[in-house]
Formats: sequence, C-alpha cells, structure tokens
Amino acid sequence: MLQVGYTNEYVNVGVGYAFFGYAKYQEMMAGVALARSFGRFSIGLQANYLTLYCGDELGYRGTFIPQIGVAVNVLPELTIGVHGFNPFMQTIAIDDQVRRRLPAIYSLGLDYRWKEVLHWSVQADYDVNNTYRIATGVEWQAIERLVVKVGVYYQQQLVGCMGVAVTWDRLRLDANFELHPLLGVTCQGRIGVKI
Repeated sequence: MLQVGYTNEYVNVGVGYAFFGYAKYQEMMAGVALARSFGRFSIGLQANYLTLYCGDELGYRGTFIPQIGVAVNVLPELTIGVHGFNPFMQTIAIDDQVRRRLPAIYSLGLDYRWKEVLHWSVQADYDVNNTYRIATGVEWQAIERLVVKVGVYYQQQLVGCMGVAVTWDRLRLDANFELHPLLGVTCQGRIGVKI
C-alpha cells in the first residue's frame, strides 16, 4: 500500500494505491480522497478504481467503488465515526455471464484518547454478505517517533495483532503482524508521505 496526502486549513487530499496477488490473479485499487473538518464534525469521500486481473484468458476487469465516512468529536477525548465502503453495492463483470459481488461494508467505531500518547479504539464492521468483524486495540506513542500497537479482532476466528509505526518528519512507516489460527503469521507494511 502506498499513500500520499496533502493537508491545509480548508481540505485534506489523499491518493492511495494497494496491490494484492500473484501471476494468475491480482487485485489493484487506486483511490483519491477528499476530507474536510467543520469544527467537531468531519466528513470524507473517496473514489476508488478496482482492477482485477483474472489470468490471460479473461484479462483485466475494473469498476469504481465509492467510500464515505463521518466522524464527530463528542468530547475532546472521544470521537465516534461511521464509514461505508461500497455503499451502493457495486459489482464487477468477470465475463459476459458472471458478475462478482463486491463487499459492501458498513462500520461504526470509537476512539478514546486517555492521554496524548495513549488511545484505545473499538470498531464493528458489517458486510451485507452477513459477515461481521469486531476489533479493539491500543496505540501507545512510546517515544516521539515510535508508536507501538496491540489489538485483537474477531471474524469467525479470534486473531491477535501487533505492530509498530516509525515517523520521520513527513514520512511514516508501518509494520503490522497478525497471528491467525489457520493462516499463521501474516504481515502488512505501509508507507505514508505527507506533502
């Protein structure tokens, strides 16, 4: 995943790119996001383009997927937010007869900051395909440039997570790890740059 963001007093703009796959199947998603704060209330919109590569026979397929999110600072230390990924339930045509239903995920979350260096988050996600996910985690800013993350989520299996984030001025590097009972250890990296 690669993300670049630009922030000023009027609007936040971001672009992102994510890739998953191997030689015979790939998923690529690129997106452009706009967000604005109105005091205690914030809203964000993102337009994504999802591309699937389904092998040499079917080639590339693509579709646009919207996202919307709203956050409210209920108290100075408590933020509640809602988010919708693919709220209009887009599908993607694999061939002339097969359409793949893409996930439509609705989320509700809260973030509670105990101190400037410690906060706790809880999130519940619901996919219209009747799956759900519940997650909680703590982030601790151990020193000025280092954040340590520990959490757990449940989605048909209980999965433990941990990670670290290191920042240098405008650059942020994240490394996150999960210990899944069936898949074993998986890792994910993220590079963020503020312009």
